[in-house]
Amino acid sequence: MYLVSNEEMRTLDRTAIEEWKIPSLVLMENAGIAILRQLEKDVPDLLHQRITILCGCGNNGGDGLVLARQLHLAGAESVTVAIVIEGERRFSVDHQANRDILDRLPVKIIEVDGESKANVLKAQLNFTDVAVDCLFGTGLSRDLGPLTSSVVDILNEKNVLRVAVDIPSGLAGDSGKVCGRAVCADYTYTLAWPKQGLFVGDAADYIGTLRVLPIGIPEEVADAAEISGTLLETDMLREKLPKRAINSHKNKFGHVGLIAGSVGMSGACVLAARSAMRSGAGLVTAMIDKGIFAPAAAAAPEVMMKPIAWPNTAALDWLLSHTNVQIIGPGMGKSEEKKQTIYSLLRQAESTIVIDADALNMIGEGDGTILKNTAAKCILTPHPGEMARLLGLTSADIQADRMQYARRVAERFHCIVVLKGHNTIIAAPDGRYAINPLDSVALATAGSGDVLTGVIAAFAAQGMEAYDAACMGVFVHGLAGRLLEEQRGPMATIASDIIDAVGEVLRQYAQH
Repeated sequence: MYLVSNEEMRTLDRTAIEEWKIPSLVLMENAGIAILRQLEKDVPDLLHQRITILCGCGNNGGDGLVLARQLHLAGAESVTVAIVIEGERRFSVDHQANRDILDRLPVKIIEVDGESKANVLKAQLNFTDVAVDCLFGTGLSRDLGPLTSSVVDILNEKNVLRVAVDIPSGLAGDSGKVCGRAVCADYTYTLAWPKQGLFVGDAADYIGTLRVLPIGIPEEVADAAEISGTLLETDMLREKLPKRAINSHKNKFGHVGLIAGSVGMSGACVLAARSAMRSGAGLVTAMIDKGIFAPAAAAAPEVMMKPIAWPNTAALDWLLSHTNVQIIGPGMGKSEEKKQTIYSLLRQAESTIVIDADALNMIGEGDGTILKNTAAKCILTPHPGEMARLLGLTSADIQADRMQYARRVAERFHCIVVLKGHNTIIAAPDGRYAINPLDSVALATAGSGDVLTGVIAAFAAQGMEAYDAACMGVFVHGLAGRLLEEQRGPMATIASDIIDAVGEVLRQYAQH
């Protein structure tokens, strides 16, 4: 599913209206009807509820006016519209057209143009069951004014079901940052396509349950616009998971090589290797420190293991000549010898390399030029702390604008970036990006990132383009987390459980 920025949504609207000749009033009518139909699904006995619709002066408010009319026509017993007017009394053309229609109907309208009227709205909300937020759309980039801020505060204080249209008013459509304050919604009904700002910044605390409502803009409009963003979904699995012929053999499914593990951190290597095997890699070979060979080999009998002391030119040559995807970093530890091994690999490789953990930290000690100059297709899998070290920033800096930094690093270092965390972001150097909406607290456990690294590498080894492998790996990992949360609850998952859950996800979606 496409994921759009503010500017992309404006372009899509404009294209639908000007080139496809779909009148803007028709799109607004479709939006109002779609909202009504979804409310009927989400709100029991909707037509007998007391409904208040808060409208701004633009087209988001116009959607609310259409909704009010459609509710009246459907037989709703109590519908009130509150139009919040802060500053100049100026309405969009389509808003005014729908206001002119609504004025002819017995629907109560309150114009909130000052604090005294805000008190009237406050009293109205005391007798409201469902409040619909149509104050602002996605284009908001400034702090709310004092009157609108007061209205939002009043709405958030009331014991009502809050439904936001397109995006909770007060959230910025691109960054998801709160512009002073924002409506805390129980549901958000976003129109046409999901908006970028619903998945980044502060959005998680405000959007509630997200619904995406079509409003009659054909998918072909977005196809032609070459939208950069994607929201990952299960259709991608069915479309892109590698299919296997009945007469296949292991050598057709790629060979993953690992440089990972060290004394005290053998588990990271084992988890990454086993998850690569579970995710379909035909062969996995791990080159590990001699001191952990015995326990690592015992823990992962399916994985070929070679005890190595670094630097080792012969071992590196073997790895590059026998494997088509490499993993470097999980549990590797830090030393000058291992740093030189990383740099040697990047200078020589022309394959896909998944770079994680200690390898990221050692690369972060330099200026990143090695990433720009390598012929390898690099997939970086940092958490915010590792990303901060790559850029010379703090974790707080990264978390304040995850989207910007993920895309910046991808472009700067000519690599795929998987910025882990809430709504993991995958970014490519050509501007493409994807967001994984499948969060699960079950994945917040030691070793979870090592498992993800192995899954991504396995998909790349099976022939997926690096960006697709990263997206697929992140999504499968997220589905595994959701499955475990259902089975074990939020607290009882360990990383090896995730590997087994990945296998179950693939069982459900893989096809011959």
